[in-house]
Amino acid sequence: MKKMINRFTKYVKARPFDATIWGLITIGFLIVLYFIVIMIIPRGEDAFMGNRLAGIEQVQISDSRINAMSLDQCSETEVSIQGRIINITCTTETKLAFDAYDTLGEAALELFEDAELRFYDLQLIVAVANFEETDYTPVFGYRKADSDAETFSWTRNRRT
Repeated sequence: MKKMINRFTKYVKARPFDATIWGLITIGFLIVLYFIVIMIIPRGEDAFMGNRLAGIEQVQISDSRINAMSLDQCSETEVSIQGRIINITCTTETKLAFDAYDTLGEAALELFEDAELRFYDLQLIVAVANFEETDYTPVFGYRKADSDAETFSWTRNRRT
């Protein structure tokens, strides 16, 4: 180790300009590395969603209320919240008629209060139980928060 230090000091004394350049390059590399690490590693508990969830405390939906939500047309209803999006998965026993999706969407909107509808985006996924993927594709409905829409916007794969 002592030999290595002696070689380093000889190099610095023999080539002060080169040693200064290498020192500046090393310091620059460490600064860039520091900023890359700061950008990649999230800091704090709000790092994932940022400030997009500001105000969620005023429209918090309790777990017991989420578990109690169900739609009459569905054999199984599953509700989950991810950030500002409420996902409602509705499983039916048979394919629904074209107009039934709108009534299902209206029923889903009735599950929530006006303040919740102004804050959360709603996504309604209607799937049919016991169908193979080739026979049927789930139908998705979406309603943006704070919109005046009384219904969902549906994907085009609704079948009659």
